[in-house]
Amino acid sequence: MLLRSGIEEALYEAGSQDVGQAAPDVRSHSEGGKIDAGFMLDKLAIAASSICLLFGALLIFVGVSKLDIDQILAVLGGAALLSLGLTVICLTLKNKSAWRQNYEKYRVG
Repeated sequence: MLLRSGIEEALYEAGSQDVGQAAPDVRSHSEGGKIDAGFMLDKLAIAASSICLLFGALLIFVGVSKLDIDQILAVLGGAALLSLGLTVICLTLKNKSAWRQNYEKYRVG
């Protein structure tokens, strides 16, 4: 079992007398266990935000190009989807740049 925070030493077997021993099925990061869940979530966030941007732009285009009762709702919905997509992309890129800076710092050092 791998933990995201890397504190595997906090897991002990119930009833174990050795306080310094971790459970036998616990692997640490130094044993070659690689956790890459953040990369998968970043890809999912970029895909979801791209879909939001696409549908937001489509709703704004449709809302502006036709005169209808639902014109205001289409424009507001499109603007909301566009802002959601842009926010998710900005947060994802910020997270990725912070990860890259930390990775380079500890890789070189």
